[in-house]
Amino acid sequence: MLDLPRTVQRKPSKEKKEKRTRVPVKILHGRMFDDFNAYQKNYSNSFIMQIDLIIGKRIDNYAVLTMFDPQTKFQVGFKVRRTADSINKQISKLYKALKECGCKTFDALLTDNGAEFMLLPIIETDELGVFNFRVFYCNPYASYEKGRCEKNHEFFRYIKKKGVSLDTITQEDLCAIFSNINSYGRKSLSGSTPYQVFSSKYGLFATETFGISNVEPTNVILK
Repeated sequence: MLDLPRTVQRKPSKEKKEKRTRVPVKILHGRMFDDFNAYQKNYSNSFIMQIDLIIGKRIDNYAVLTMFDPQTKFQVGFKVRRTADSINKQISKLYKALKECGCKTFDALLTDNGAEFMLLPIIETDELGVFNFRVFYCNPYASYEKGRCEKNHEFFRYIKKKGVSLDTITQEDLCAIFSNINSYGRKSLSGSTPYQVFSSKYGLFATETFGISNVEPTNVILK
């Protein structure tokens, strides 16, 4: 029997709504969604990842940075502080790790224009000014433009419900959670798993660098 939520009167939440600071307009120049569409048209074989932030409680110091490959449905999560600098460090660390192991590095990132992502253009290029990858932003209030990334968060929410603090979650926990998520077969992948499709396309070293391992179908846990 399903445990349905009861319709009861609730006291108004004392938690204040957080007013979001957004990426300055000058940073968005050349990086908007129209620019992204033009990039995709010109570089159709690019490895593009959609990124987002999963928040537990608004008062949390930490959150989960997710990276999603729309083509393979492969998604990973990293524990980060809720700061633009922390996010940049994590993405730079991952990019460097992929490069050092000879794996395919991502060519572009698509995210929303929340303040947590305002410093991403700083790490677009190396010390010589050569592009590592491109950064693009969804239009204001249009995070649905990277909706497949957010849709895939439903799997994470099966395990970690909304409103539950993420401050105590460990990176080991996240690797286990997303290993299970990526080992779940998808109808959109003809029954294959994101792990299988991503590994076939980019190699097992890439999958392991993202911290993901295969889980046998009978052992997958999504609760």
